[in-house]
Amino acid sequence: MAGVYLLTDGPFKGSQPHGSQGPWRHRLVGKTIIGLRQAPGLWELALEEGQVLALNWRRRQAGLRLQDHSILGGDWQSSLPLETPYPTEEFLAKRRQEQVDSWRAREQGRISKQMDELRRADPGDPEGLRAFGQRLSSLRHQVTQETEVFLLPSFDGEAPADRIDRRRGESLQDRVDRFYKEARREERRQKGRADRLEHLQARWVAIEGEEPPRRTVQPAAGPARGRAEKGVRRYCLPSGRDVFVGKDASSNHRVTFGLGRGRDLWFHRRNGPGPHVLLRRGKGETVPEEEVHLAAALALRFGPRGTEPQEEVRWTERRFLDPVPGQPGKVLVREERVLLVNLSHFQAAIENLLNR
Repeated sequence: MAGVYLLTDGPFKGSQPHGSQGPWRHRLVGKTIIGLRQAPGLWELALEEGQVLALNWRRRQAGLRLQDHSILGGDWQSSLPLETPYPTEEFLAKRRQEQVDSWRAREQGRISKQMDELRRADPGDPEGLRAFGQRLSSLRHQVTQETEVFLLPSFDGEAPADRIDRRRGESLQDRVDRFYKEARREERRQKGRADRLEHLQARWVAIEGEEPPRRTVQPAAGPARGRAEKGVRRYCLPSGRDVFVGKDASSNHRVTFGLGRGRDLWFHRRNGPGPHVLLRRGKGETVPEEEVHLAAALALRFGPRGTEPQEEVRWTERRFLDPVPGQPGKVLVREERVLLVNLSHFQAAIENLLNR
């Protein structure tokens, strides 16, 4: 039982309903409770139709079940054993406060975990790195250079030599410079960790006075509708239908086989190269003839200009097209129709469309 929920409630504003919410609401809303039996970790609510709603919060059997009979014995109680009944407004306010407190506890726990990780981080020793660099520079004539290490003696010569890692082909002066760079980098790291820790501490305190942000439900994008992809022109006709126009072979392939759905209308210059044009069509819709001709004109407008006043444009439904393997932008057309289009008749409509 994850919390209190009224069957008459809809989903919380800004949240998607849980998958089980609809079926339970359908089965229980409008039913009358006529009795109650209770045991540790289990309530049974008798419904007027003879069914029993079992609310079980024991660890292994927790859940909500609608049963045909009761498993508990004894008399049915006629009232719920609530210590302090209170009105719906107070109940909703308390539930909201519980949600806020739960959110604050989660956020503070998350921030506390980040602060612990920062405190456990290796503090480093920039001064020690600089000391090694100074010693390596001062005793450079006494340093033994090997393939993978420098053997660095102590100033007094009594302590054993320190083994300093050496990169392939690295000179002694390069290793000295690297010590100083590592020291500066470690100082920046320490300052960044300190600033981050201070910010997290302030954030942890500030959460006590905050409430969880309101979540908004993002509309689910359709399988092919939505964003205009790279290399694809997208225009909206006055009726609200979308038209997609490719710019090159790869974008033509995306228009036809990426954005296209089976019922959409497809257009292409019949005798010669040109863009693929896709006119979006809803299920069961009949597209007006003027929009079909306008989409066909777009197939001529964005392609190479011909010398004839009228040119043929072939068009069909997307479901009658197949891609040519290894040749993006080329299609096999199983069924087509042909329109004879005079582009000059659609210049004004096209300009209005491009300026929308």
